[in-house]
Amino acid sequence: MSGRRRALIVVENESVPHDQRVWREANTLADAGWTVSVISPRGAGRDDRRHEIIDGIEIHRFTLREAGEGVVAYVLEYGLAVAKILWLMLKVRRGRGFDVVQLCNPPDVLFAAALPFKPFGARVIFDHHDLSPELWESRGGSPVVHRALLWAERATFAVADVVMSTNRSYRGIAIERGGMDPADVFVVRCPTRACATGGTTCWATWAPWARRTGSTT
Repeated sequence: MSGRRRALIVVENESVPHDQRVWREANTLADAGWTVSVISPRGAGRDDRRHEIIDGIEIHRFTLREAGEGVVAYVLEYGLAVAKILWLMLKVRRGRGFDVVQLCNPPDVLFAAALPFKPFGARVIFDHHDLSPELWESRGGSPVVHRALLWAERATFAVADVVMSTNRSYRGIAIERGGMDPADVFVVRCPTRACATGGTTCWATWAPWARRTGSTT
């Protein structure tokens, strides 16, 4: 691979840069020499421009139809969101392009937007923020939906080349429930410039991440 490495970060449930974890991730990548694009929803009273560039990071935003009550409402929200994200991914691909797609959950259905790009060489990294099946179960949700969420989680792990877990418990789930190779799962607790000192808590120069995705300089 020649030239600058290109990353696209995809978020569905929070606007960027308001989502500080994702924004720190984007800036850490940019500091390491990556060309970074972000897709996120528009915020309410913040982050409401459909397109802007901040600190060299290009942000594309879509209007999110937030779910109301019931399963059907969630299906509509996530289905429409995936369609809008896919459209914006095509737009980014025609523009800056991307070699790696980073999917930030929840929800665990974003793999559907990234999957069409894998045959064309895009690598996928799953930034595992939340345990969607457990969250649903804790709210007393339908067992049928719980099984669907487990399926979506497994599908996301199957599509991912690399997983970033927020703690060791999540890493264990990626390995045991998701069937990931332990060598492809990293614990990233502190994705900031200030803590970029290497090891399992930070990504520093992104060397392990780059090797696992094939995105080496």
